[in-house]
Amino acid sequence: MSQIDAYESTRLSLLDVAMDKLRIGNKKGVVNRMFLSSKLAPGLEKKDKKSFGQFVEKFLKNCQSQLSQEPPTGIMIMYNQHAFICIESSQEIIMTFLKEVTINSDVLQECKVLSFMENAPTRLFQHGFADVCLPNRPLEQKY
Repeated sequence: MSQIDAYESTRLSLLDVAMDKLRIGNKKGVVNRMFLSSKLAPGLEKKDKKSFGQFVEKFLKNCQSQLSQEPPTGIMIMYNQHAFICIESSQEIIMTFLKEVTINSDVLQECKVLSFMENAPTRLFQHGFADVCLPNRPLEQKY
């Protein structure tokens, strides 16, 4: 007959202790990274794209000021008909971003998450940034 140690089921690992310290400090130790691709609504002008980029930058700054977590970082690049977004933050902020930008926005259509990485070892970006890239000629045009 084997004996069961009563303390074995309640042993804490070093990871449990570290995560408890982070929870006490109201911080999330895990940084997630998401890549999102989307079509832009037809008929958008450059000023509409710029205003949407300013909206995204303002959203990221509001998240940083309202939450005491790691600040969200990322980049958004808009072309003639497509947008590419990379955002790095906690899972809660990324989900809020998805709801705010994809559901409540008329600018992005057919959004697709290309990649979602949990516990990214390092950040790719230092702060949030949005830009509109317009080539000299349409990408569909041949030489």
